[in-house]
Amino acid sequence: MPEQGDPVYLLAERSQHVDEAGTWGIPGGAIHDGESVEAAARREATEEIWPLPPYRVTGADLQDCGGWRFHIVRADVSRPFAAYATSEAYATGWFTLHQMNGIRLHPGFRKWIEENARHGR
Repeated sequence: MPEQGDPVYLLAERSQHVDEAGTWGIPGGAIHDGESVEAAARREATEEIWPLPPYRVTGADLQDCGGWRFHIVRADVSRPFAAYATSEAYATGWFTLHQMNGIRLHPGFRKWIEENARHGR
């Protein structure tokens, strides 16, 4: 159980139909032509872990993974909500940073965690 005030992250375990299958990470995918980073993040999250409750965007980061660039949109919700895995994910779950030590993270997300989340992002 998270300590009071510990941030929790909604992650999805990636299915065999996507790159890095079996790893856990935030929902994501390609940005369509003319689509903003936030709109792409909302669309991808809705496709992978629907439905989304109201949320407040708190920032965005660009993660360069050598050949791939990930835009990570950070958002807050008032409380954890039930998220449902679709065909692009095997499962979903809420994790603290400490709990993430026990799961296999997507390499791009792991890099972001190591560089950003431990600094309060």
